[in-house]
Order: sequence, then C-alpha cells, then structure tokens
Amino acid sequence: MNDVHIHCFQDRAINYREEYFSDDYFRMLYQSSKARITGSDNIKDYLINSKTEKAVILSFPWIKDEFIIEQNEYFASVREQFAEGIHFFGNISFNSRDIERDIASLIELGFSGVGEIAFYDGNVRYDYLDEILYFAGIKNLPVNIHLNEAVGHNYPGKYITDFQKLSDILGRNKKTNVILSHLGGGFLFYFLMPEIRNSLINVYFDISASPFLYSDDVYRTALLCAPGRILFGTDYPLIGKERYMKAISSDCARDIELSTNCFFEHVLMV
Repeated sequence: MNDVHIHCFQDRAINYREEYFSDDYFRMLYQSSKARITGSDNIKDYLINSKTEKAVILSFPWIKDEFIIEQNEYFASVREQFAEGIHFFGNISFNSRDIERDIASLIELGFSGVGEIAFYDGNVRYDYLDEILYFAGIKNLPVNIHLNEAVGHNYPGKYITDFQKLSDILGRNKKTNVILSHLGGGFLFYFLMPEIRNSLINVYFDISASPFLYSDDVYRTALLCAPGRILFGTDYPLIGKERYMKAISSDCARDIELSTNCFFEHVLMV
C-alpha cells in the first residue's frame, strides 16, 4: 500500500526542537516531548520496512517565513536520496506577495505539490487558499489541505473550516487536484450529494489519523461517499501502516489501494 501522507522535518528541528518554538504552529503541535517528529533517514528506513514504493512527504505549515525556507531547502537537498516514486510537497508563506512566483520556485526545487496547508490557529485564510489552488492548478501541482472534524474532543491544532466557503473555493478551482486530509474533517460526507460529487471532480480524501477519530466502519462508509477518491495515508510518524491494515477489511483495502495507485500514476506522474 502506497502512502500519500508522511511528515518529515529538517535535522535541526529534530535535534534542537525548542529553538523552533518561536513558531506558534510548531509549538502548538510539538511542544510535548511525546509528539513524534522524524527526519529523512528514518523515513527511508520506514519506507523500506513497510514496503512502500510510492509516497508523498509533506512539509509543515510554518508561520515563520524563515522556517518555511529552511524546510523547503532541506527537502530539496535530500529529495534525490529517495527513489523515483517518492514525492515531496513544499509550502508557501501566508505572507507571500507573489504566490505565482512561489509556486514556480517549488517546481524549480523539484517538488511535486503544495502542502500540507493548515490553519492551526483557527484563522482560516480563505483568500490565500483560493490563490494557492488557482496557481497550483495552472502548473498542474496537487495541493494537500489539513481539515479537522467539527465535533468531538479538542486537541492541539484543531480548527473548524467553513465548508460552504471551502466548497466555493474548490468549485472555482476545479482543475486543481486537491487532497483533503483526515477524510476532509467530514466534508467527505457531502459527496453523497450529487451536485457536490459531480462538481468537485478533482477532490480526493486521505484516511490519515482515522484510527484516532473514527470506528473501523469509516473506511467502507468513505468508499460509499467518494468511490475512487479515497487515498491511503498514514500521517507517519504519528501512526504507522500496520495499525491501518488491521482495521481495514480486505475488500476496502483493495479499493483504497487501487485509487491510491491511480492517483500516483495519473496525478503525481504527470
């Protein structure tokens, strides 16, 4: 099973974690010593041990521009150490004055997409998101967006997105391939509405972090809501592949594997 949702950090952020707590988002998610972060060497071992041939390695949505630049440069420096099927996504500052130029810079660095985009402070920057999707679509780059469920227990970084505004943005940028992480925080279930499913034809959902949020029935339900659009993603190092494989039935796993492989072949390999 290939994986569209893996996180990796630059070595300095791992070895000197507290130096990066000046970034509100990073401190929010990783100030606890129990919060797992890992670097490229560990990722390579994980890919081999889990028999993952194709994967997407996502960047962190730093608030501070200097850390975005640092991580993008780190990804560019280690990218060629990985096999051909391993794709890196870079990120773009909330303060960008020229998103079109910054998208072009990610392509020059060899990145395959943008993300993970997230708004952990609850300030969802819809205009920024709209512009990212527009220019990424022009360059045929997929975009990964982090979304949270609107109900249930609270946890660091959880925020609520206005689904109507999100739907409008996705509708204006139909040509852009978008992965909504964590089953889209429930946005997935609106794909039972034909007008939404038929309109947002390039929107996909990954299953990352589902074991923390849903019962095992969610995988079959997700496939009913959005057949062909459910992608396998672990959120490693938060969760490894084995926990998912124990929870997903063989027929659901087959369908998720098929749609994930199609995404790599027809979206990321373009």
